[in-house]
Amino acid sequence: MYRRILLPLNGGDQAGHALSHAIAQAKQFGAELVVLKVLPPRPILNGVDSDARQWVKDYTESMAREQMEQIAATVKQHGVAVQVSAIEADSPTKIAASAEENRVDLIIMPTRRSSGLGLWFGSSAGDRVARETDIPVLLVRDPDKNQDRV
Repeated sequence: MYRRILLPLNGGDQAGHALSHAIAQAKQFGAELVVLKVLPPRPILNGVDSDARQWVKDYTESMAREQMEQIAATVKQHGVAVQVSAIEADSPTKIAASAEENRVDLIIMPTRRSSGLGLWFGSSAGDRVARETDIPVLLVRDPDKNQDRV
């Protein structure tokens, strides 16, 4: 049913539980897991010289690459084919576009419990990505987080 599964991660603390689900789904269907590191857009650093801006860029990319290598090693230990990449994204539209470019069949996203107005407006990133694409989206909530619902 699923040949390629996308797991976008922004480094939040829900990533571990979503990764476990993504690995399980990939194993069940014999699918490749595409792990996408979502980097926030770099801020405009007015008054900062180009060497410092380049250092920030290189450091951010280096940390992302290191994290992605660790995730890829974990996925491979479970016998799942994995592809890793990173994008700068400030909107769910870019994540949805990446899913379509990578020709994935399923998107698995970590999410947290919404409360208050978030329940009414569907404000999680996963909800917003689901509205931007026709690809099925599986939202994975970490059950260990004790977040109150209002």
